[in-house]
Amino acid sequence: MIRFLFFISVIALSMLSITANASNYCFIGDSRFVGMRQTVSTDENIIWMAEIGADQSWYWTNRGSITDLDRSTIIVYELGVNDLDSTRCLEALNDLQELGFTLIYFTSVTPVDEYMISKYGYTRTNSEIEKFNEEVRNDLPSNVDTMYCYEYLVQSGIETEDGLHYESRTYHDWFNNIMNIQPPGGEAPRLKENSSGISKFATVVPARISRFPCSQAYSIDRTNKVFLWIPMEYFPRGRMA
Repeated sequence: MIRFLFFISVIALSMLSITANASNYCFIGDSRFVGMRQTVSTDENIIWMAEIGADQSWYWTNRGSITDLDRSTIIVYELGVNDLDSTRCLEALNDLQELGFTLIYFTSVTPVDEYMISKYGYTRTNSEIEKFNEEVRNDLPSNVDTMYCYEYLVQSGIETEDGLHYESRTYHDWFNNIMNIQPPGGEAPRLKENSSGISKFATVVPARISRFPCSQAYSIDRTNKVFLWIPMEYFPRGRMA
């Protein structure tokens, strides 16, 4: 009987531990997060705050709902492709930090297929996205980390319906990449821009080499751009390429 009660106590304590370590996520974004939400299978631990056409001002319009969240919520911030204003983006990220959220991630605006995007009347380019990502990353608040989702999708390749929005496989790849960077349970992030642990992470360095054909399978903008994965130990510690 004593052993049985002990066994039940262990199970109860384990359940309490699991509950205590369970983490909620809030995904803040635009139509790309709308597409991701419609594609991937998630439970109530993920709160989606995303809207088609959302820009940086959308954050402030919905700030009231964000302030109602528990401060242990992991914030994944994706706004940007409709509004590549790094100052406005950093204002929102600073506000999240000032509100007391301790795990905040800037996903980086992810790539477009410039060949297809022009056919559908969009004007966004990857060079604009790269510039925006760099500006935000270089001035992130102390409590905000970056996810290198742009580089990840460039490396893995994207499937897109109109150059801007992704097909199912890409949404799944992107979502899994986000969840792998920030493990569940509120553990320390595996990759942090501001820590020495990033030194083994590989960054994507764009390089233009004229002898490469523009029809490569995973060429994003189809303008003879190739991407080289360079281990970070080849760069001075503390600096990003």
